[in-house]
Amino acid sequence: MLRHDLLDKGYHFEQKEPIKPIINLLWLFFSALFITTGVAFFFAIYKDVFDFFPTVDFNAGVLNFIFISTPLIYFVIKAVLTYIYCSGKPKNIRMKLTSNTGMPVWVCRDAFKTRQIIFMYLIPVVLIYPPLYVLGAWSGGNMYLLVLIIIMSFLMSYDLILIIYVIFLRVKYNADYTAINNHAYNLTLYFEKEQIKK
Repeated sequence: MLRHDLLDKGYHFEQKEPIKPIINLLWLFFSALFITTGVAFFFAIYKDVFDFFPTVDFNAGVLNFIFISTPLIYFVIKAVLTYIYCSGKPKNIRMKLTSNTGMPVWVCRDAFKTRQIIFMYLIPVVLIYPPLYVLGAWSGGNMYLLVLIIIMSFLMSYDLILIIYVIFLRVKYNADYTAINNHAYNLTLYFEKEQIKK
């Protein structure tokens, strides 16, 4: 729902900014977790743990296509989901770089229910991450795909941190809507009834 519509309906709002070093450390932690999982998976491929899995010899053209298209597909999925949930489309939706990290994100003038934010940011991870492992196994552990998993781990961890923080705020403050101003670094909570400051 558009933010000004919430204000017109009498919703109260409160800005929330986390302790930035904590968000950055969590981002690095989850990135390292994803990367470690990827490296362990490729190590298992080299140790023939997945020798039952059929392998395909990807040529350089196919690998280049996968390498370039995967981040693009990730951002397209996020753009489509943002479009589905945002009002006043498409002029209301734009891509911007976050001021803290320079990461590209889709933004609009809406505030969302917690379940909508989870859907918008978790679905791209679910649709992209597992296929990368399948491709890695098919390729017989091509290092090109491991590098891609490492790159995508940073992007996906960034979005997972937002999901975790939004869920934390929902549990702590029980907000009706959440507006994403600067990814996990700046959120606005909207309440139907005025909240007591905690």
